[in-house]
Amino acid sequence: SAEPTIRARLVPSPTGVLHLGNARSFLLAWLWARVRGGQVQLRIEDIDGPRIKLEAIEYTMADLLWLGLDWDGDVVQQSKRLSVYAEVAEDLLRRGLAYPCVCTRSEVESAASAPHESWMDTSPYPGTCRGRYESIAKARDRSGRDPALRFAVPESVQAVPFDDAFLGRDPGRIAGDFVIQKRDGGPAYQLAVVVDDAAFSISEVLRGDDLLASTPRQL
Repeated sequence: SAEPTIRARLVPSPTGVLHLGNARSFLLAWLWARVRGGQVQLRIEDIDGPRIKLEAIEYTMADLLWLGLDWDGDVVQQSKRLSVYAEVAEDLLRRGLAYPCVCTRSEVESAASAPHESWMDTSPYPGTCRGRYESIAKARDRSGRDPALRFAVPESVQAVPFDDAFLGRDPGRIAGDFVIQKRDGGPAYQLAVVVDDAAFSISEVLRGDDLLASTPRQL
């Protein structure tokens, strides 16, 4: 049978000039795909609110081309796909796979019984709002707060193990239910990246160690 098409992605976030660490990751991702005849998508992750600098998009693309890195097809800009993310979040909510949460970060941290560990990038969510509100509207009315949406990690799923090409087998532990839609209705990184990787058939993901803890959530 024919070899599956290899599709990697370059995913700069235009918050400033391209720094050396990102350039290194992009170069490795590009090489990993190109040496095997794969395709490369350029996806601009520009949904991080006030940190985004519109002029940085043009600068980043120029830097990538200066480095000799090209891409296939049209550039994907996440800020133009907000309706897609919203539709997915609504579907997860309707199916009972996500729920409204009005907890603040300080409330989560004070309620968490487990200490921070190196594999977590946040305090584990204790499930305070799971099953508490029937809808976003009721959560807002009863709490007086705009709710976020959290993905309801099944109780039977404490981890999603995976193989990392550099670090080997990872236990893939998940620190509780995590946010997929922010309080302002915009998509969280955890949702947007999964929707886009699936929509564009991305088969290769190369990124920094700081995102290792996100991998089991996205799987």
